[in-house]
Amino acid sequence: MLLIAFILLGYALAGGMMNITSALKDSMNETAKISAQAITNQLVVYETAVNEAASNELFQNESADTDKIMSFLEDVKERNGFLRIGYTDENGINQNGSDFSEREYFKDCRESLSPVTSDPYASKDGNGALSVLFCAPVVRDGNFCGIVYGAADAKLFTDIIGSVLVGENGMNFIIDSTGTFIAHNDYSYASNLVNYISEAKEDSSLSAQADVISEMLANQTGSLICNDGGVKRIACYVPIEKGSSWVLAVTVSYFEFVRKQLIGLAVLAVCTIIVIITGIILILKTSARIVRPVCSCTKRIELLADGDLKSDMETFTANDETGVLVESTRRNIRHLNSMIKHISDSPEKMAEGDFTHETEGNFRGDFEPIKTSLDNITNSLRTVLKDIDKVSGEMSEISEQVVDTSCRLAGGVTHQTELIQEISDSFESMKESIRMNAENTAAVLTLASATKDGVKVSGG
Repeated sequence: MLLIAFILLGYALAGGMMNITSALKDSMNETAKISAQAITNQLVVYETAVNEAASNELFQNESADTDKIMSFLEDVKERNGFLRIGYTDENGINQNGSDFSEREYFKDCRESLSPVTSDPYASKDGNGALSVLFCAPVVRDGNFCGIVYGAADAKLFTDIIGSVLVGENGMNFIIDSTGTFIAHNDYSYASNLVNYISEAKEDSSLSAQADVISEMLANQTGSLICNDGGVKRIACYVPIEKGSSWVLAVTVSYFEFVRKQLIGLAVLAVCTIIVIITGIILILKTSARIVRPVCSCTKRIELLADGDLKSDMETFTANDETGVLVESTRRNIRHLNSMIKHISDSPEKMAEGDFTHETEGNFRGDFEPIKTSLDNITNSLRTVLKDIDKVSGEMSEISEQVVDTSCRLAGGVTHQTELIQEISDSFESMKESIRMNAENTAAVLTLASATKDGVKVSGG
């Protein structure tokens, strides 16, 4: 949240400054165009005046009297506010005998056969005033026959641009095709014909200003940010259509114009910081209500993972999700304890010989099969034990029959033993008799042999 807040603040500051700069440039560009149009309109007024004078029928008559022409021109001068007025012949010689033939405005007027405005020039009286000469060709039967000219005070340009200054420290000026100031809200720049481009060749400290002027002359139209004596300025410049490659520039102190906006942005920054601090406080309070229950649940679940089913949990009374989490954890542990107790009770009762019980407790959800399995085990063991009891009864009857049979067999064996003993005694008696018979037989044989030998002897 802090990162987003600072990003938004930075975006607001950067975007605000960009929007301010863009709006300022647009406003100044319009101001420059209006000023340039005002200068052009004034030039058109003067050019029109001399052009109408040059079209007068007096100049269409080769034998026109000079006094009449000058009287007419003086009237034009008074009506239009010229400082001086006059005319020349086709060779550039004016009514006083001065030669204008080598002057640029005379040459341009002769070549174009259209009104021409000269660059401002210093008056010959040396009072520092600047004049602008407006010329119109005198054309007779399609041929160039001279010019009518009127000189006006160039300070009028300064008056025009000075009336549309932007801000307290705004600065407007007009430069000619060489970069010389011909109008400036500080008229000393114009009266002294200051030219940064030429002066920068000797004074390098003026190179930045010279570059700005050169860029204006090169582009004619545009805007730029420059440094003027340590003051950051925004300048918008446009060409003056009727001038001889004149450029009008409107400049304003950047920080003067954006000062109020900067104050507004500073207020925005302060408000944002206050909101961030308030947000941090609220987050800390809110997170405390969230983190403590979550940490408590985490620790309890860790103990549960280690096999601890007896430890209790810290009590929280919150009615939000954290309270639900704590209560759910506590209920789950109680449920596990209850299930484990009932699971332990079942084998203990079976160990005590009770196979008639059913597993107690509420086994919810996926724990239900445990209860079913325990009941199935108990029922299976009960059935097996019944079968074992039945078989044991049958074995007992069979054992009794075996015992009776064994007793009977034992009596028969005793009788047979006695009979065998009697037989054995009879065999012993018979054996003795046989032994005696054998002995008697041997004696008989011996006697028989002896008798045989006696018979043989007797016979012999």
